[in-house]
This record gives sequence, structure tokens and C-alpha cells, in this order.
Amino acid sequence: MKYKFELTITSSAINTKIIDENGNAKLQERRFSDDTRAHLQSLDVVHAANVLEQMLRELIESLPRNSEISDIKIHESFDAWVFMDENDNILLKEYLNVTEADKLQGYLKALKLNGVIAQLESKSGLMISTETPLILALWFKNERPELVPVWRRMSSLHEYFYRIWTGKNQISIHLAARTGMYDLANNCWNLQALALIGITPDYLPEVVAADHLESYLLPEAIERIGLSKHTKIYW
Repeated sequence: MKYKFELTITSSAINTKIIDENGNAKLQERRFSDDTRAHLQSLDVVHAANVLEQMLRELIESLPRNSEISDIKIHESFDAWVFMDENDNILLKEYLNVTEADKLQGYLKALKLNGVIAQLESKSGLMISTETPLILALWFKNERPELVPVWRRMSSLHEYFYRIWTGKNQISIHLAARTGMYDLANNCWNLQALALIGITPDYLPEVVAADHLESYLLPEAIERIGLSKHTKIYW
């Protein structure tokens, strides 16, 4: 029997719809422990990936023998991005306190006053806030200068999952625009935004149309999770 998994990741649980080849569906909810919720709040993408892979293994083991997973579709809405070194070590795992939140507001206000925000918003089509990855990156650059020399990559939960499972460092256009760093008119990362935070496009995923995202998994991911070489992943 072939099955499809549809997973919705929230800050407190993973809701799963298991659909067999006859269209029969079963719903499951797996709530996170307090520890996992804390990791998600600080966007510990490595911990989150381990939790998700363990849950997938348990789901597969619960199915009848010789079952095959044809598709996995994942929904999540975590917009924040983390800062990583070249070995995927997360450079900052901490909650932003009130003082740091005030600094984010200060950076945003300064960019509004000098007209930069209006320029960036017109290119990305996004209303930029203190939670936009661009502003968080500006804060990181200025407030954590000791970490900047080893900073090599920015990644959200989505991009990290995608990269370790498919081997491709890719992102869809609409998700790129949500960073505040994308130029929709020219279909490329906005060099003005990147210059503001002191990075180059190689810190970021390759932007591709949604229907060109890689859907096949790496052999090591297939073996680690217990899937088949025919399993495809979608976002």
C-alpha cells in the first residue's frame, strides 16, 4: 500500500494527515515537549530536523509491513532565519530580550527615516518589520560583531530541512521575498539589502520557481528516515 504524508508544523505540535492510495485519510497530532518548544522558539533548526525525522520514522513503523511513502508534503510558517557557520553550526541560540527588541525597533526606525525601508519594500513587495530576516541580520551584524567573521550562511527551518534532505540549497521566489532581501522585479537577491548587512548572495539559497524545486531525497536521507528512492518531498 502506498501512502502520502501531509505534515503541518506549528510552534506546539506536528499535525499529520496520512492518506492511503484509496484516498482514506487518518489524522494524528503529536505535541512537542517543553524542551522542543524552546528549541523551536530559538529556531534551533538542527534540533527541529532531528525531531521531525524521528517522528517520520515512528509514523513509518506504525504502517503495515511493506508500505511505501510516495509523497511527503510539509507546511510551516516560521519566517525567522538563523545564522550559521560553514559547518552548519548555529551561531546564536538565545531569546531576544526587551533591550535587544528595542534595538531592532531602532534599526527599523532609522531605515524608515532615511528612506531605505521604502526602497526595499518596493523591491520585495513586503512590509518590513522587526521580525523580517533583513532586520534581524542587521542587528546580528552590529550587535554580535565577534560572530561575523565565521558567519557563512543564513537559513530558515524550511531551507535547512530542504538542504539536508535533497542536497540542494534552494528557495522559492515567494519565500525569498518574505526575507526583505529579494528583488521581485529583477528576480534576484537585492544587492542593496545585502550590502546593508554585509553579505553576498552565496550566503543565501538559490532562488528558483516553485515547480523547479528539487523533490527527490538524498540516499542518506532516505536511509536515515526509512523512505524509498521514489519518495518525493514538497513544500
